[in-house]
Amino acid sequence: MADTDERQRRCRAAAPWLAVTGTELVTQSGDVLQKLSLETSVEGTDKKLDLTPLQLQLDDTVFAGSAQLRNAEMPGLDLTLRGGALVLDDYLPPPAPEAEQTAAEAPATPAEPAPLPLTAMRGFNANLDLSLEQVKAVDLQVDRPQLQLTVDNGLYQLQKLTADLYGGELSSNGQFNARGQSAVAELSGGLANVEISKVQQALFPGDNQGNKVQLSGKTSINWTAQTRGADTLQLQENLRAAVQLSSDQLALAPFNLEKGMCQLVSYAEKTALPERDWPASTRLQDLRANIAVEGNKATIQEILAGIENIAMTGDGEIDLEKQEFDFALGLALVGSRTSADGCTVKNDRWRNRPLPLRCKDSFADAGAGSCKPDSRRLDDLLRDELKHKAEKKYGGKVKEKVDELKDKFKGLFKRD
Repeated sequence: MADTDERQRRCRAAAPWLAVTGTELVTQSGDVLQKLSLETSVEGTDKKLDLTPLQLQLDDTVFAGSAQLRNAEMPGLDLTLRGGALVLDDYLPPPAPEAEQTAAEAPATPAEPAPLPLTAMRGFNANLDLSLEQVKAVDLQVDRPQLQLTVDNGLYQLQKLTADLYGGELSSNGQFNARGQSAVAELSGGLANVEISKVQQALFPGDNQGNKVQLSGKTSINWTAQTRGADTLQLQENLRAAVQLSSDQLALAPFNLEKGMCQLVSYAEKTALPERDWPASTRLQDLRANIAVEGNKATIQEILAGIENIAMTGDGEIDLEKQEFDFALGLALVGSRTSADGCTVKNDRWRNRPLPLRCKDSFADAGAGSCKPDSRRLDDLLRDELKHKAEKKYGGKVKEKVDELKDKFKGLFKRD
């Protein structure tokens, strides 16, 4: 039987130790890496070491669990940890100087793609089960996250990722295969009933001032995604994803789509737009959207929603690289008025019929004027309406005249 060894291991003061070893580690916060301690009982052989129980303290965050190190043909690690709250952003490197420049000052040259460390990601096995009370990362606050990940010589399988996120629930799984010359990844999951405004504020803190596109309301999102590549740029370019979005009550600013509908009616019926204060927002009822992502472009294949007494359909495109959007919408009035204090449609033929509205702009310049009647598509509808009126008034006579002309010219250009 192989010898066993039981010991207590403890180390403290990570920052001074790193300084002594000559390791330079710059973090976003200067208050971290002041305390690092590890307490455990070590027992095992030259083939396997058990660290049970294991307690790890990193500054103010305490983790408890167990670990096992395997020294077989391929090194392995089994690790289970349960911990408190961790501000992960504090331990990340500070932003590069060029990343802090404004858009006007930043250089126009594209970022260099970073090669994936595929070789370093192979050659070991692992089973990880990690959970925390709270994590703050990339300005997102995630409560009760749990991660279960297995690694098999370059094949990373995300068995489980769950968390509470701004009133909603996150659930995801997938895998990342680093065994070949390039990586292949797939991911599926969903967010149920998340407050979308808090996610937007966390991810895009600079976009919540002025006339920027803003969303609010409980929203559910489901996705499946695949990509492949040997560097970060290839992973982005080869990204293919299908996304389904739904919300019972989603507020969209700074656009007022009811005003857009009334502008369409005013244009079609040659009437004045009602004089009222139009709020710079729209509340979408029972929103459903199907989105296809290819690289930096997101194509909204179908949008369905209600706006007061208006049924909205449409499609569109979002260019994430250019930060632009272009939506072709159809607004159909159900009834005679768009809302209690909205506009009235006099012509029955304009009711229950999609009238075309186009919303097109950049995210930086988006405002109340970004959504306007689509004059080209509306003119086509007006021509159809004039044709209908003519046929209704002269329909019988026109048909008789056409039939008469057909008889007169029959065979005129097909003589023997």
